[in-house]
Amino acid sequence: MDMHLSPEISADVNLNAPPAIALVDESHRFLAVTAAFAAVIGYTPGELFGKTFEQITHPADADVDSDLTQRVFSGELASYDMTKRYYHKDGHIVRILLTVTVARGESDKARFAVAQIRPLGDMLPSTTMPAFQHADEPNDEVERIKRAMFF
Repeated sequence: MDMHLSPEISADVNLNAPPAIALVDESHRFLAVTAAFAAVIGYTPGELFGKTFEQITHPADADVDSDLTQRVFSGELASYDMTKRYYHKDGHIVRILLTVTVARGESDKARFAVAQIRPLGDMLPSTTMPAFQHADEPNDEVERIKRAMFF
């Protein structure tokens, strides 16, 4: 994969790993994505490199996601979970569960956001888009999905 990543970032994420993970900078641009992340939304990893997540996010979800991302970068939130909609490359909507945290370096400075997505498919009725869920608020479904993805 020709992403021109620093060795530190490359070491942090196995870009061929099955989890759908993206690394995003403070300007919300994709630094790197796993093949699984790109496949969920129909792009190649190279096509996403340099795009912002807002460019592929449904407008009704973009402002909330942008605000929460800034709050994670600032340290106000440790992480967040939300359901949101991406536009697939072919134009249809892909509903996902998004979990975001920030990798921090020296002096606790934010290096990049780590976003993990899981397609929801038909798990939610099309008329239901629950509000975002802060990481410190209990949510049994989010916790069940996280356990399934990480353990």
